[in-house]
Amino acid sequence: MSSDDPRHSRRIVILTGSVGGGHDGAAYELEHRLRAMDFTVETYDYLDFLPGRFGALLRDSYTTSLRVAPFTWGLVANVTGRRPVAGMLRAASAALARKDTRRSIGRTADLVAEPAAVVSTYPLASQALGRLRRSGRLNAPAITFLTDMSVHPLWISSGVDFHLALHEVAAEDARGRGAKGVQVCGPAVPAAFHPAAL
Repeated sequence: MSSDDPRHSRRIVILTGSVGGGHDGAAYELEHRLRAMDFTVETYDYLDFLPGRFGALLRDSYTTSLRVAPFTWGLVANVTGRRPVAGMLRAASAALARKDTRRSIGRTADLVAEPAAVVSTYPLASQALGRLRRSGRLNAPAITFLTDMSVHPLWISSGVDFHLALHEVAAEDARGRGAKGVQVCGPAVPAAFHPAAL
């Protein structure tokens, strides 16, 4: 096995998206759990990989729309879930951030090994990882952690190896959209969160 074989690595890369708090919250809890298992973990905000101010614009428009006109989020989800629009968003997001995504993952002269896995908690990051896997530019398994109970089409990329769902409802939704390697793992929240006593 070569030095860039993922099976030699204890390094995990997590890609999140600072849109709301759910993607980041899941990413940081996964990071905490993986560090407890003696993995070296690096977490990156995928929005920082988008060119110019596009990532900041995406982040700010989401926050503003929820504060000023919350109903618009449902409209955006419906429009971006349609096949032609979703396809364009998949291609554009993956292409725009490909270079910085690849750099964060590694396999360059200054890094000894690729990560053991790359985990996404954000749909557009999952699209970039899927494209890297399909093109052979990522050897490590790509894993999507689905933070939502309702799985938007942008969460699913054919190049992603595994999809982790917080509940069987989300898992069934993901399978219905063609997701591979779907497993229910429960929510990624700190131990302080627990079911309320009735």
